[in-house]
Amino acid sequence: MTDSLLAALLLIVAVAPARANDAAPRYTAPSGTVGCVSPVSVLHYSDAVENGDGRIAQRLLNGPCRAIDGAPYELLDDHNGTVKILVFRKPGDWETAEILYTLAEMLQLE
Repeated sequence: MTDSLLAALLLIVAVAPARANDAAPRYTAPSGTVGCVSPVSVLHYSDAVENGDGRIAQRLLNGPCRAIDGAPYELLDDHNGTVKILVFRKPGDWETAEILYTLAEMLQLE
């Protein structure tokens, strides 16, 4: 094995654990946070809750929305209070990640 190849392998071994930590999500969704598959769905959910329409809110939770209390996530985009997030079912496991939308107020970003 050449010296340059050995040096490159040692560098990879030294840097790999630090890069693995970079992949871990930085945030955790607070209690009561709901994520939906589209911005429209999260706005419908918010309207149902604000109007006290539990039937519609529950229908949305059984369909395009779900509770994400305590889920690790990464913030992807924020547009007028609607937030696009990458939610992990298992922290740092990209195979379990999905894009959802929620409200900045649910994430307590405001």
